[in-house]
Amino acid sequence: VDKWLAIKSNNIRQSSVDRYRISLNAFTYIVGRTCPLNAISTSTIEKFKKVYQNKHTPSGININLRGIKAFLLWCKEEGYIKLMPKIKQLKIDKSKPKVIRDSDWDLIMQSSVADEWKDIFKLYRDIGARRNEVVYGKLEGAFLVVDAEHSKSGIEKEIQLNEIQISVVKSIHTKRDSYINKGMNITNYVNTFTKVFRKVCDDVGLDYNLHCLRHTFAVRRYFE
Repeated sequence: VDKWLAIKSNNIRQSSVDRYRISLNAFTYIVGRTCPLNAISTSTIEKFKKVYQNKHTPSGININLRGIKAFLLWCKEEGYIKLMPKIKQLKIDKSKPKVIRDSDWDLIMQSSVADEWKDIFKLYRDIGARRNEVVYGKLEGAFLVVDAEHSKSGIEKEIQLNEIQISVVKSIHTKRDSYINKGMNITNYVNTFTKVFRKVCDDVGLDYNLHCLRHTFAVRRYFE
């Protein structure tokens, strides 16, 4: 595991390596760090899924399964194992887009959260970017440029911003760089966006998550 993570760290961004490490830590917690690789079978994978069934969401388990699969594929390529166990993802019902109504948006904007966070929420609602795209993107003039590595579609994209939005993105990037310079885990900073928005919604009695801002952007754009 350690050898594989070291190799991955030379080829992908650190946040992805950290995600793989979390997945493999969860897996080795079940099988043990001293478990021989050739002892891992399909039943081992199913045991892992069963143990975490009531601890993680299906999406969370599937993220870990993808990390485990990537590791075991490398093990097979390197000759550490002869057979690749079957790794079947859990079925997930696709949820319908959830749009934030204007009245609910007013409640969020009237909450006691700091104005800095309200500006961030407005940014996401008004440009429709994914959470990571704003954090990992780079400013080039009046555009937020998201390279292919950080774009879910795998294609570089450009998002035009107004002056206020540019200021908000600059503030986000300043804090991001501060985290990195202090040697802190950037993933923790990224997750803060999700946690703060969910807490605000809980405080005002609403059931939304940060990705709903992207859904709201899409619907608002459709009706323009």
